[in-house]
Amino acid sequence: MTESEFFGTNIIENIAAFLNIPLSKVRIMSVVSETAARKRRSESGITAVLEIGDEPVDSKSDADL
Repeated sequence: MTESEFFGTNIIENIAAFLNIPLSKVRIMSVVSETAARKRRSESGITAVLEIGDEPVDSKSDADL
């Protein structure tokens, strides 16, 4: 697998497989285009911030509603 394939459209699946963790533990938190930040350079890309952990738990119970 090439670097561009790894960081392509299946990045969440690839990170989960690489770390040997369930897919549900990997979430994309934000994605920022680096094109504007790198006007002086000829390269462009994106920065993706990932979170790895348990799924968020809803703290509200039926009694609170």
